Amino acid sequence: MHYRRRGALALAAIALAASAQAQQNNDDFPNRPVRIILPYAPGGATDMIARIVAQKLGEAWGQQVIVLNQPGGAGAVAIKAVAPAAPDGHTLYMSLASNFIALPELQTNFPVDVLRDFWPIGYVGDHPMVITAGRRLGVSRAPAPPSLPRCEGSHLRTAQNASHRVGALEASPPRTRG
Repeated sequence: MHYRRRGALALAAIALAASAQAQQNNDDFPNRPVRIILPYAPGGATDMIARIVAQKLGEAWGQQVIVLNQPGGAGAVAIKAVAPAAPDGHTLYMSLASNFIALPELQTNFPVDVLRDFWPIGYVGDHPMVITAGRRLGVSRAPAPPSLPRCEGSHLRTAQNASHRVGALEASPPRTRG
């Protein structure tokens, strides 16, 4: 419940700040629908949060705010779609900060300079992450990585939620086919 209350306050603050800034810059903003482009598929946590933000901004602005999901290329597809948009506030980008930090470093000749082409206009919230292990691993906290493979009778697998890069460890006996 604490996260919901904090999230609702953050959303209200963003909507008010964005509305006040828009009115200061241009009295008729927005004069057409606003697009929020995401680098993730529909249905994930970022998508749900973006839709809540879009609803609150739409109410504050009296204009439709549309969430468009453009996954692909580890976020590059969405970033490339937003970078050339007119700097009038009608096209926004919402993502985890990791897209801005890692993507230009991982892709050689990345055509977008995120420091030049983007400017932060609001903070939406924190993204909690956890590390977990199967109960059969028999540990209560994350051991140093070299000690993990020594767990007798098991091997380790990692699982990853591709849209958020959240890892999980699971110990289990090797599976055989047949």
